[in-house]
Amino acid sequence: MTAPPDRLRLLEHVIGLVGDLDANFAALAACGPAQPGAAVQVDRSLLRGVLDAFGKNAISAVQLERWAELAQGTDDVTLDPADEEYLAAALFELSSPQLFGSMDEIVADLRRRDDGRA
Repeated sequence: MTAPPDRLRLLEHVIGLVGDLDANFAALAACGPAQPGAAVQVDRSLLRGVLDAFGKNAISAVQLERWAELAQGTDDVTLDPADEEYLAAALFELSSPQLFGSMDEIVADLRRRDDGRA
């Protein structure tokens, strides 16, 4: 019998877009609940990388929406306190395109709002 998958490692791969995103989503779903005290942090640069991946067609709108839902909706993902308000709003918009327009429009708006930030 094999050891259970490491949820934190899988979460890091999903949040960081490492490997096969759909396979990692599926493996993560099979892992069970969040591990107390273990977390992956989303910061502005990580979000930029995800938006870039969408812009380069490396991930689809559906995958981006699913990514944002996970980042927003699990206890083992935290937001960088320095940008928590921006990141929370961005994840909400990305996870709710039916409220905010097409994913292309949402990503373009987030990029405009991020312009000039380090």
